[in-house]
Amino acid sequence: METVEVMIATKWHLIQALSEIGFKVKSLVLSDVRGIFKDYNASFYITGADLTTAEIDLCINPASVETVDTNLFRLISFTGHTIERVSTNHYAVYGDLTIKGISKRIRFEVEIIKTSSSSWRRNGLGFYVTGTISRKDFGLTGNALLNSNGIMLSDEVYIDCEIELAKKL
Repeated sequence: METVEVMIATKWHLIQALSEIGFKVKSLVLSDVRGIFKDYNASFYITGADLTTAEIDLCINPASVETVDTNLFRLISFTGHTIERVSTNHYAVYGDLTIKGISKRIRFEVEIIKTSSSSWRRNGLGFYVTGTISRKDFGLTGNALLNSNGIMLSDEVYIDCEIELAKKL
């Protein structure tokens, strides 16, 4: 009789108190426009210790940041489809980002910054996520909220996140 090993994906919880999902858009004035989302939820499932098996779903409430006109849309979502190991602690995550009902396949760079496993703390995983998207690709072409101040915004949006996960026991 042949024995078959079955690997089960483990759920990891996002620790919001230790995580941050933000963005930056260059403007034609001295400072950039920055935003930090305060209301988001994510699920991560990883099979074994192989991060390339991760399944990622993220939902963000755009109303939780002051620099976005939330009358335009109610949800930002990302579903990761493919994860490639680039080097020891670096990965590329490919998935679908949806803003205003428009979905685009994008790539994020991920750098693992810490892992922990101890008797006093759940298994943990921390990482940086960076990437760039085009505002025009998602129909975010207006500067309506900022026009009263005469600010013009760049098309490029720099995504900058710090995420910490804890393995569900």
